Amino acid sequence: MASPVQDHRVQVVQKWGFGMAPVKPEVQQKRRQSVTAVLSCLQNDRIASSPALLEALSEVKGLYSRCHKQDQWDWFTVWQQLGRPGRKRCLQAGDALGRLRTAIRDGDGATAAKQLTLLTDADVQVHLAGFVGELPRDTRGAGYI
Repeated sequence: MASPVQDHRVQVVQKWGFGMAPVKPEVQQKRRQSVTAVLSCLQNDRIASSPALLEALSEVKGLYSRCHKQDQWDWFTVWQQLGRPGRKRCLQAGDALGRLRTAIRDGDGATAAKQLTLLTDADVQVHLAGFVGELPRDTRGAGYI
C-alpha cells in the first residue's frame, strides 16, 4: 500500500497593521511627482494654472487628508513620509491646499496668496521637501515602538 504524499509547501502571509501598508512603487512615483510640482509652486512667486498643477494639488491634499482622518490603508506610512505632522496641522494643510487649488483654478490671486501664507505657516514646504528627500528631517527625540 502506497503512503499518501504529504504537502510541505509553506504559505507566507504578511498582515500589516491598519495604516501601515507599504505604498506600491507606481503610486509612490506619482505621489513624488505631485509633491515635487506642489513644492515648486509653493517656492515660486508666480503661479500659472495648469491641469497638471491642479491634479498635483488634489493629490497632495489627499495625502494630508488621509493623515488627518487616519482612515486609509497607508495613512501611517504617508504620515511618516511627511515627517509626522500633527493632525491639526494636517487638517489645516489639506484645507489650505484645497482652497489654493480652487483659487488657482478660478484665477483669484488674493485668495491664492492668502492660502500660500497659510501653507507656509503650517510648514508644508518642510513636509513636502522631506517627502521627496530634499531636506534632512530633524529626528532628535524621535523613535519607533
